[in-house]
Amino acid sequence: MPLLETDGPRLRLTADLARVCAASHARPLRLSEVLSSADDRGFALVLLLSTFPFVLPFPTLGLATPVGFALALGALGLVLGRPASLPPSLGALEIGPAALARAAAVVSRATWVLSRVTRPRMPFMMGRVMRIALGLSLFTAAVVLGLPIPLPLSNFFPAVAILLLAAGMLEGDGLLVLAGHVATLAVCAVVGVSCTTVLAIGARVFG
Repeated sequence: MPLLETDGPRLRLTADLARVCAASHARPLRLSEVLSSADDRGFALVLLLSTFPFVLPFPTLGLATPVGFALALGALGLVLGRPASLPPSLGALEIGPAALARAAAVVSRATWVLSRVTRPRMPFMMGRVMRIALGLSLFTAAVVLGLPIPLPLSNFFPAVAILLLAAGMLEGDGLLVLAGHVATLAVCAVVGVSCTTVLAIGARVFG
């Protein structure tokens, strides 16, 4: 039985997490198993599970660089029109029921917000051409997540962009995907301005 329902109406994020949590009680699940469960929605759930820790108030112990670049490689599949894939090192990562339960609990507490702001709409944002744009935004945000940028909340903002894109994919919400694109552009703008400022200051100091 697939982890994510592929027949009938599209399940919401909370229902998908509940099914994955139930499956993980038998044994820890590899991310590659979640990825292969239901096309792009499987990849969206992997994005959510991999990125979620970076928006929570606890240390991630330098995981942003390997996770960010691994997710960027996976997003290239969307850009190239192929199924998304993960590097073996990330795909082999196991997620136990405790970690999934924590993620599901946080999402459940936000369900009342999600139910008011998300719904299936703007389906053209998930079309074949826009799938390439989606992959590019995911790739860009994941690369920024992986860069060791010495700025406050440097992991938080690209993680939010990825989560918006992933939630939009899971919910079939084109407006949420559009918000993810905007967030990705904003992250790139902030990083670009910050780097330019640092280089200008460095040139004045050492020039």
